[in-house]
Amino acid sequence: MNNDNLLRMAEVRKIVPLSRPTIYRRIQEGKFPAPVKDGRCSLWEESKVREYADKLLRRHQPLENQACLPNPA
Repeated sequence: MNNDNLLRMAEVRKIVPLSRPTIYRRIQEGKFPAPVKDGRCSLWEESKVREYADKLLRRHQPLENQACLPNPA
């Protein structure tokens, strides 16, 4: 692990607006970064959480050549 900031769940959820159960389900599915354990605490590397958030954002952005135009009447 590098000198990355470690985040608690509340901080993770500010970056990735998912519920706690959804985050843990996605961890089980291998779709969300696994936490680092510090005793009973689960901590996430900030860079991995931000990378995941960026992937989500890119997936939900319209393609550059697609315009959001109103439907013709």
